[in-house]
Amino acid sequence: MDITSQRLLLGASAGGDSYWQLTHGQLGGGVYGLYDNESHVVSDANQNAYWSVNLYYSTSSPKRNGLFKVSKDGDLEFKVRTNSSTTASSVDTWSMAVSDADGALYSLGNYRTFQNALTKTDLNYTDLAAHTGSTNTGSTYSNGRVILTSTGAPIVCSPDNANLYINRLSSSLTAISSFRLAYSGRYFRYHCQAALLSDGSILCLAAFNAGNTTSNQLALTLLNSTASSVTWARYINAGNADFNTMAVDASNNIYILYTENPNGGDLRLIKYNSSGVLQWAKQWNIGSTTLPYYAIWHDNQFIVCGDTDKYTNRKGFVASFDSDGNKLWDNYSNQGGTSRTSYSICPAGPKAIYFVDGNTSGLALYKVPTDGGATNAPGSGYRFGGAMPATTTTTISEQSWTWTTAQAMPLNLTTQTPDAFNTVTANPTLTPIA
Repeated sequence: MDITSQRLLLGASAGGDSYWQLTHGQLGGGVYGLYDNESHVVSDANQNAYWSVNLYYSTSSPKRNGLFKVSKDGDLEFKVRTNSSTTASSVDTWSMAVSDADGALYSLGNYRTFQNALTKTDLNYTDLAAHTGSTNTGSTYSNGRVILTSTGAPIVCSPDNANLYINRLSSSLTAISSFRLAYSGRYFRYHCQAALLSDGSILCLAAFNAGNTTSNQLALTLLNSTASSVTWARYINAGNADFNTMAVDASNNIYILYTENPNGGDLRLIKYNSSGVLQWAKQWNIGSTTLPYYAIWHDNQFIVCGDTDKYTNRKGFVASFDSDGNKLWDNYSNQGGTSRTSYSICPAGPKAIYFVDGNTSGLALYKVPTDGGATNAPGSGYRFGGAMPATTTTTISEQSWTWTTAQAMPLNLTTQTPDAFNTVTANPTLTPIA
């Protein structure tokens, strides 16, 4: 298999952090360019990173999906998925997951239409199973999440504007079950989150509203491991929680960060136990436009990323909190700009994370330590922050929630032939920024 490679100086700066940037027209000898938002990164047990980006071919449709594999030592491999549909309006990758059990990469997105598609490849991007489209995985607002069971089988949680679906599939992408959650007069939109508890129970966090407006509340729901019944559900009166994120610690405690007012930087950080009982609520009053995108529990920390105006210009940030909601540290990227892209983080070994950031100029991938000790070493592009305020104790309005509809659905997953991955023959240019 012909894969072009390039060595990256990963972890070479004095602070143990690294930075490289992709700009428009740099890929495939200038043939492929970066296309708008949604970039994600996941990692395997060997600390290799798998980084998804959206591309266009030349300056027109069809759109493409590019995938980078970056080893812990900085070796780079790049492939692009050829999109045979000339009418494709988006190739967004909403979510990815790596199964170390069978060496597979699952990618959830909409490669042809605004309908979810789940693709399984091996870790060299060779297709193992056809991607699967379904009206039960969201067709209107399909920003879903794919998570994996302990055996590597995928579960997809996704809204489709009116409903929230939880679909279970086998590792070969055959349908096992589909479950629908709905509430009369409520619309489920973007930024659905999902996680598993240690017993296999399925946790979903979804933003919803009345009248299909942008004023979103939150519904936190725990289902049993077969996604056939609701164990408990909580309603969080969040003000406007279109941007939210969630992670679960080793004791099955649930941490949620959401925007109370996305234009004013007023965020809430809350913690539930596995029984759905609120443990505490903290206010993170940043005072600038700050949007959380993604979170993980790693190195005994709740680590979040997003973008903010708190620093000079608009920048991507990473912040860490302990199990009591106290801020431990915050750092930021050396990029700025008026256009935001989605951000993602994942583990990069016991004491580090990978972090994706971007703006109007392009995308960047960092490997940074989890102790907040990054330095301003030349070429790192990653800066020690400290500008974010501490959290303070607050109260929130939340209560028990009963879904109007909670029912099993017919299995109507449709197997399709995936577009092929092609090797880009020219190395991409990766530019460190001092």
